Amino acid sequence: MTFFRVHGQITVSGTNSATNINSSTATAVAPDLTITAGAAITDFTVSIIDSYSLSDVLSFPVGTLPSGVTALPWSSTTRSIVFRGTKTAAEWQAFLRTVTITSGTVCSPETRKVSFAAGETYYNPINGHFYRLTNTQSSWTATQTTASSTSYYGREGYLVTLTSAAENTFVSRLVGQNSWMGASDDYTQINDALGYTCLLYTSPSPRD
Repeated sequence: MTFFRVHGQITVSGTNSATNINSSTATAVAPDLTITAGAAITDFTVSIIDSYSLSDVLSFPVGTLPSGVTALPWSSTTRSIVFRGTKTAAEWQAFLRTVTITSGTVCSPETRKVSFAAGETYYNPINGHFYRLTNTQSSWTATQTTASSTSYYGREGYLVTLTSAAENTFVSRLVGQNSWMGASDDYTQINDALGYTCLLYTSPSPRD
């Protein structure tokens, strides 16, 4: 089992060696996990990101949840468990080292990959991108403005753009309903997205 993530001012890392687990036995995913950061971290998401089985479950031992941190129930849809709260890197490290995985019986040896991402954020190993969900109902323009004004540890935010069938599958699993995405036939939005200083499209007619 491998785990990894480095982004911006936060470093999340672990050993490169595999962790052996027995079926139906809760096993610590990353007992050697290390987290460093220059400031307190709000929320963490732990996800199974490869070779998932319906019998897989991420959890944590009773009594280990830090004061002020709450846990959303394990979701087999997002394949994640989300912890909400603000703690130092050392406090998150101590707690997240206790996160366990339990898997059912399989016919042959399998591997799992687990990601630890700061924030209520989902990591896509296919393209190395991070995704956030919002339930706020709004117009496309307002949502696009909000997305572009956010950032994730130095990465500029934007409405999701689906560039492959694999990414479409990943996002569809997370969302599961009609949602806004980063597609538009507004020529001003197209020019802005492409970074043109001289307008490629100056009126709606050329793009139709």
